[in-house]
Amino acid sequence: MLSKTKTLALSALVAFAAFTAAPSAANAGDIKIDVHFGGGFGPGFGFGPGYGPGYGYGPGYGPKHCTPGKALYKAKSMGLKQAYVSKANWNGVLVKGKKFGQKHVVAFGAAPFCPVKYWQ
Repeated sequence: MLSKTKTLALSALVAFAAFTAAPSAANAGDIKIDVHFGGGFGPGFGFGPGYGPGYGYGPGYGPKHCTPGKALYKAKSMGLKQAYVSKANWNGVLVKGKKFGQKHVVAFGAAPFCPVKYWQ
């Protein structure tokens, strides 16, 4: 394990030396490198007033609740065939379909990521 660490450190040192020597060898112009950590780019990227968790619409993120399309996609990924939305309201979404030839009903909550209320 120690030899792998030494090899990794040595290869990183060689790569860093090659990276720093390259601009001095070919000094054709200025090289600028910007490194950003985090997403602090102002409004529209999840910061500022009104961007907290909720069930409304955020800037460019779509609805933050379970839509019938999301529930149908999740039901199909759970293995339901011929799935369709039976009922959709503010309490949740009801999806019906078949699995292994038997009829099933799946109720999804209205919260984000469509939590499964019951599977029948």
